[in-house]
Amino acid sequence: MRNGSIRQAALWVVLLGAALATTGCVSDKSVIDQATQTHEQLQAAIVTDQQLATYIQKVGDRIVEQGRAMDKRGEGPSQHFNKKEDSSWMFQDMKFYLVKSSTVNAFTTGGNYMYIYTALFDMCKSEDELAAVMAHEYAHVYSRHVQRGTQNQYTALAVAGAAGLAGAAVGGKENAVSYGMGSAAVAYSAAAPFLTSFTSGDENQADKYGFQLYCRAGWDPDKFGDFFQRLIDMGNDPKAGGDHPPLGERVANAKRRRDELPSQSKTWRKPNVATDSSFATLTAKSKQYTAQAPKDAASKQAQTLLAAFPSCVTVDNQPQQVKAREEIKETLTEAKKQEQSSQSR
Repeated sequence: MRNGSIRQAALWVVLLGAALATTGCVSDKSVIDQATQTHEQLQAAIVTDQQLATYIQKVGDRIVEQGRAMDKRGEGPSQHFNKKEDSSWMFQDMKFYLVKSSTVNAFTTGGNYMYIYTALFDMCKSEDELAAVMAHEYAHVYSRHVQRGTQNQYTALAVAGAAGLAGAAVGGKENAVSYGMGSAAVAYSAAAPFLTSFTSGDENQADKYGFQLYCRAGWDPDKFGDFFQRLIDMGNDPKAGGDHPPLGERVANAKRRRDELPSQSKTWRKPNVATDSSFATLTAKSKQYTAQAPKDAASKQAQTLLAAFPSCVTVDNQPQQVKAREEIKETLTEAKKQEQSSQSR
């Protein structure tokens, strides 16, 4: 990861961390701006294959359409209907991206961007499984989970902001920015750098409203929990769930919600965007991108950041996530040392 990008990101950490420590909350605009900045760092990992990109967006558009309808019906968590904010942006220009990564994950940074990792897409046996994960991610946006400030990121940012301000004070007027950035970056890297980590309550709420979006959009209610069940079958459901609900609980909740659907829900069913055979062709193509090694420094940086994102699907951190966070921490620490060394000469 290039030091220039690190310094820019660290400066953002200082400023936003200090702001959060003061205000305790963020606006939609702040989160959208943050998501846009993060997206710039991830662009090199985006799969540009037109067939794959078009397909992912079509599935996403079907989910967003139901988000708009849900909003009109007045359905959703209380924070969605925040009178201080205009929710119309949630239904306009929402982008779903397939990104190259060997990490099994899907994630949103809270603005107009949602990322589906190729390794996750590769694992899906049906469009229903993929749509369930995508509906869950969009439900995080619909529920304003990033804005609500209940995530670990905000605590980490506040600590980083305080560390940055302290570092700036030590560095004096001339060295305030470089010392502040270094201190904040190292402090924040101990948590999940530049990331949003959702709570167990957030994940449960995203499953709840994601299920509604998924069913209303026409996919099979019986299959909403299939991807999580697959992870369980692979041995990925520890008893201690930490910040995530156990996968078994998520599967059980999906079955309960299916049983509670009204009788008219049968009329919601629609044909999938892709046929079963077409879906198999798409996943086969996706696997080719998962297997590709980063071609340049920008691609490597983007894939490292993606790997470091907290998981929305697995309870425990995957090896790639642990490795990526360590790499970022080491890079930030080295950047701080270099900054301090150059200033002491």
